[in-house]
Amino acid sequence: MQLVIGRYFEAWRSQNPELLTEVFTHDAKYLVRPFGIESYEGLEAIKGYWRAKPASIQISPKPTIISQAFSEDSCFIEWETTFTTPSDTTKIVRGMMRLEFDNGLVKELREHYGSKEIA
Repeated sequence: MQLVIGRYFEAWRSQNPELLTEVFTHDAKYLVRPFGIESYEGLEAIKGYWRAKPASIQISPKPTIISQAFSEDSCFIEWETTFTTPSDTTKIVRGMMRLEFDNGLVKELREHYGSKEIA
């Protein structure tokens, strides 16, 4: 699980949705803010979301893990990132995610986050 989580954050930092093939199952679910307002099913839909959102609106993101807790086939992660937007605004975003695993890959990610501009 730890290796897959590391790849997820590496994909985020590098803005490379193709790395997500090493993170998610082909039929994974990705539920966003709060827990399903946005929902993506399947690896290609998840990569499409990443291309449309994080990769296009986050310049030089610096995501870090604040804390994490594991069970046999799931984990909770509290995270934080800062980035610059295309309009040159700096933002800080904090969030939580719950990951469920199947054969070592993420089969479901549920995420909630909030952001604010910083000076």
